[in-house]
Amino acid sequence: MKVICNRGALLDGILVAATVVSSRQAKLALQCLKLTAKDGMLTLSATDNEVSVRYSDAQVQIEVEGEALLPADKLRDIVRESIDDTLAIDATGETALIKGQDSHFKIFTQKPSEFPPIPDFEGEPHFTMAGGQLKQLIGQTLFAASREATRYAFNGVLMVAKNKKVMMVATDGRRLAQAKGDLISEGVLPKDGAKAIIPTKTLNLIDKLIADPEEQVQFQIRENQVIIHTPRSTLTSNLSLIHI
Repeated sequence: MKVICNRGALLDGILVAATVVSSRQAKLALQCLKLTAKDGMLTLSATDNEVSVRYSDAQVQIEVEGEALLPADKLRDIVRESIDDTLAIDATGETALIKGQDSHFKIFTQKPSEFPPIPDFEGEPHFTMAGGQLKQLIGQTLFAASREATRYAFNGVLMVAKNKKVMMVATDGRRLAQAKGDLISEGVLPKDGAKAIIPTKTLNLIDKLIADPEEQVQFQIRENQVIIHTPRSTLTSNLSLIHI
């Protein structure tokens, strides 16, 4: 894989994807970002096996298509501290070279095949809403969610979609917040609507992924997961409660 990236756009993607990565993971592949250069797009993927994110960067020149698995912390530090407008990344075998105008870094990589698969957003969404509306509802409810790890059902926000309306509710047992909004569209839903408790970590990440209040955010709720799609990213999260 060989690409030339706009440093600012690359850093935006790294900072979003790296929020999923934990340095405490025993598996080295989960401490990495997977970079995939294909069809004129550089895609950054990260997962902790509970939350996964795939972020697409179009401000890239692809010289050789391919993929690489780079340590998230090292890649973030290099790109963040660089003063160059563009950076070249050349990954071959077990190493990756990152070059700027006056800088040259060599870091060791992991095998891309060791990175776990991330579900794709396939088929029609169950419902769609505007990014600005979603950010507003998150801001009006997320603060009331429980921070206690032992109260798992309260460590998230209940989302209910029904009749082209959406409601979000959060509580920590002492206070309760509720907010309502409109859907742009909805697919085939149960008679009493689609319901899921979305973890706080996931909602914080969604809030960062929405770049334009007018962009559409699509939701699919599966057996034990929610998949959320924006024009530049796809986010997958495990759920603690679901009804669809």
